[in-house]
Amino acid sequence: MMQMIVEAGELCACDIERHFELSQPTISHHLKLLRNAGLIVGERRGTWIYYRSTTHALSTVVDHPVFVK
Repeated sequence: MMQMIVEAGELCACDIERHFELSQPTISHHLKLLRNAGLIVGERRGTWIYYRSTTHALSTVVDHPVFVK
Protein backbone atom coordinates (compact mmCIF):
# COMPACT_ATOMS: atom_id res chain seq x y z
CA MET A 1 0.00 0.00 0.00
CA MET A 2 2.70 2.42 0.99
CA GLN A 3 4.62 1.82 -2.21
CA MET A 4 1.49 2.46 -4.27
CA ILE A 5 0.88 5.77 -2.51
CA VAL A 6 4.51 6.89 -2.84
CA GLU A 7 4.67 6.01 -6.53
CA ALA A 8 1.34 7.65 -7.37
CA GLY A 9 1.90 10.75 -5.25
CA GLU A 10 -1.74 10.61 -4.15
CA LEU A 11 -4.38 7.90 -4.27
CA CYS A 12 -8.05 7.68 -3.49
CA ALA A 13 -9.02 4.94 -1.04
CA CYS A 14 -11.16 3.45 -3.81
CA ASP A 15 -8.08 3.09 -6.04
CA ILE A 16 -6.16 1.38 -3.26
CA GLU A 17 -9.01 -1.05 -2.54
CA ARG A 18 -9.10 -2.23 -6.17
CA HIS A 19 -5.61 -3.70 -5.89
CA PHE A 20 -6.30 -5.99 -2.95
CA GLU A 21 -8.58 -8.91 -2.28
CA LEU A 22 -9.38 -7.57 1.18
CA SER A 23 -12.51 -6.10 2.69
CA GLN A 24 -12.93 -2.33 2.86
CA PRO A 25 -12.66 -2.35 6.69
CA THR A 26 -9.35 -4.23 6.46
CA ILE A 27 -7.97 -1.72 3.96
CA SER A 28 -9.15 1.13 6.21
CA HIS A 29 -7.45 -0.47 9.19
CA HIS A 30 -4.11 -0.65 7.39
CA LEU A 31 -4.45 2.93 6.16
CA LYS A 32 -5.16 4.00 9.75
CA LEU A 33 -1.97 2.27 10.90
CA LEU A 34 0.02 4.14 8.24
CA ARG A 35 -1.63 7.43 9.29
CA ASN A 36 -0.93 6.79 12.98
CA ALA A 37 2.72 6.06 12.13
CA GLY A 38 2.92 9.46 10.40
CA LEU A 39 3.70 7.93 7.02
CA ILE A 40 0.59 9.16 5.19
CA VAL A 41 -2.02 11.86 5.50
CA GLY A 42 -5.58 11.74 4.25
CA GLU A 43 -7.85 14.44 2.89
CA ARG A 44 -11.58 13.88 2.53
CA ARG A 45 -13.07 14.97 -0.78
CA GLY A 46 -16.72 14.14 -0.96
CA THR A 47 -17.22 10.44 -0.28
CA TRP A 48 -13.58 9.40 -0.58
CA ILE A 49 -10.37 10.07 1.29
CA TYR A 50 -7.27 10.78 -0.78
CA TYR A 51 -3.96 9.66 0.72
CA ARG A 52 -0.46 10.94 0.12
CA SER A 53 2.83 10.19 1.81
CA THR A 54 4.33 12.68 4.21
CA THR A 55 7.65 14.37 3.63
CA HIS A 56 8.99 12.42 6.61
CA ALA A 57 7.82 9.16 5.07
CA LEU A 58 9.47 9.92 1.76
CA SER A 59 12.80 10.68 3.37
CA THR A 60 12.51 7.55 5.51
CA VAL A 61 11.32 4.91 3.05
CA VAL A 62 12.35 5.96 -0.45
CA ASP A 63 15.78 4.31 -0.11
CA HIS A 64 14.31 1.13 1.36
CA PRO A 65 15.04 -1.94 -0.82
CA VAL A 66 11.33 -2.45 -1.48
CA PHE A 67 11.17 0.88 -3.30
CA VAL A 68 14.46 0.71 -5.20
CA LYS A 69 13.93 -0.55 -8.73
